[in-house]
Amino acid sequence: MKRRLQLFFQAYPKDALYFMAASFMNATGKAILWPLTTLYVHQVLGRSYGEAGLVLLYQALAGILGEFAGGALYHRLGPKRLIIGSMVRAVGAAQLCSLDSRLLAVCSAAQLERLYERHCAALY
Repeated sequence: MKRRLQLFFQAYPKDALYFMAASFMNATGKAILWPLTTLYVHQVLGRSYGEAGLVLLYQALAGILGEFAGGALYHRLGPKRLIIGSMVRAVGAAQLCSLDSRLLAVCSAAQLERLYERHCAALY
């Protein structure tokens, strides 16, 4: 078993192993948020579990679209410009969310997922 693991890790370049580890952490983080989002929509917002499921569906669809767009931008712009641009956009979205609850609709589902707890909690 130990030999098989060594062969597995030796068969891939280091960058691919880092990518697999990052993908695993990303998937784990998303999976942890699903029950929390469901409970929040049902208990705090007073919506049904069906509506909570729709929220998760829209969140997953937005994540898929974001992953395709992020991959295309990665190849077009490069990692450094993409990371800096994403950070600037996230700060701008956080400022929009803190101004007025009506601007919440402008923020994308992916941004809300990351910024909700710190910047948008007061809106509800």
